[in-house]
Amino acid sequence: AVVVGIGIMSSLAVLGVNTGALLASAGVLGFAVGFGAQTMVKDLLNGLFLLAEGQYTIGDTIEVNGVSGVVERVTLRTTTLRDVNGDVHIVPSGDVRLVTNKSKGWTRAQVDAGVGYSTPVERAVEVLEAYCATLAADPELEGLLLDEPRVLGVEAFMENQYTVRVVAEVPSGQAITAQRRMRR
Repeated sequence: AVVVGIGIMSSLAVLGVNTGALLASAGVLGFAVGFGAQTMVKDLLNGLFLLAEGQYTIGDTIEVNGVSGVVERVTLRTTTLRDVNGDVHIVPSGDVRLVTNKSKGWTRAQVDAGVGYSTPVERAVEVLEAYCATLAADPELEGLLLDEPRVLGVEAFMENQYTVRVVAEVPSGQAITAQRRMRR
């Protein structure tokens, strides 16, 4: 291409065409293409690192740039997410700064139990600890709990009650199922 380009420019110069203006136009065009390609190169390099590091793969639930969803497609330039509403979000790899992967390893199921102020905190924690022991033996939660549920303590004070938090580690993607069973 370079040899052909030089040949064409030399032929035009021999024919008396001013090639200086053509070269200047080509320089401006090259600058514009280079400037526009900067974003594309940034996307490609970031995409290469995202894939090489394995930050997420197809099927993972992630949050990136304020958008959450299931990863449907990963390329060097973009990541395609589908959120719970069914909307599709396409995130350029160059814009990915912080990724929260909700599908790696384990996650925590947490339930906040509201307790009236007439019940002492010690009594509420005692009852919830007994409740956690029954959850660990629950056949519906068998294989779902990675450790025994435990009471963390008082989480918040509200107008008519205080809340006590109970947590359990579960496999990724199973937190909602475990939380619903724990609430029941």
